[in-house]
Amino acid sequence: CGDGVLTAKIAPHCASVTGLDSSPNLIAVAKSSFPPAPTSSENQNLTFHLQDCRYLSKSPLSLPPSSSASSHDTACPLPLTFTKIFSNAALHWILRDPTTRLSVFKSTHALLTPGGTLVFEMGGAGNVAEVHTALLSALVHHAGLTIVQACEASPWFFPSRAHMENLLREAGFEVLRSEVEYRSTRLEAEGGLEGWVRLMGAGFLERVNGEEGMERVVREVVSVLRDGGVVGRAGEGDEGGEWLGYVRLRVEAKRV
Repeated sequence: CGDGVLTAKIAPHCASVTGLDSSPNLIAVAKSSFPPAPTSSENQNLTFHLQDCRYLSKSPLSLPPSSSASSHDTACPLPLTFTKIFSNAALHWILRDPTTRLSVFKSTHALLTPGGTLVFEMGGAGNVAEVHTALLSALVHHAGLTIVQACEASPWFFPSRAHMENLLREAGFEVLRSEVEYRSTRLEAEGGLEGWVRLMGAGFLERVNGEEGMERVVREVVSVLRDGGVVGRAGEGDEGGEWLGYVRLRVEAKRV
């Protein structure tokens, strides 16, 4: 659920909404931003809980046993089942670990009532391909990794539409619809391209020894993309700014 903004927008349309995130800081922000109103019904049906969604099969829902107790929120008394489960721009991080990928969907399936729906949007195959390729190349160049090792350092999982449909069916879902959209996206975050690389590519940078090495990787990625004209104006709109090629995978599936 991140900072809770989108979750709070959904809440007025539901009987109850539960937001989950593995970041203690983001859960704290969500709780402080959307507390139950003392004199109205606003946010009364909205709760937030700390939860690593790779491990939804834990009962009560909790972070994996290897996590320190200090990182835990209180155990969350969640409903046994949900009628709908929704995720936006999170599953390409959550599903990165291939050893928990199928279990995430099997656990999600188990948490839904019969006929309940799972709806999500995530990065699809080819998402941010330009920066992804530049990061891989820079790791090989500056960190001494093989291309296989560099690929393993990637914090992202960007599946094809067919791959995702097969995964969902294996977990017991009926895929109602799926679609892929290419969407050139302007970088609005502070720091532009460089800020995006530092934030979203942190998993790559962690594989580089020392601050100086990290800075070399960031400078090379930014130089290749910016000076090479890969990141720039989108289409004929002449809107300026820096843009990345996002590929969004959207799916609606039903528990059967």
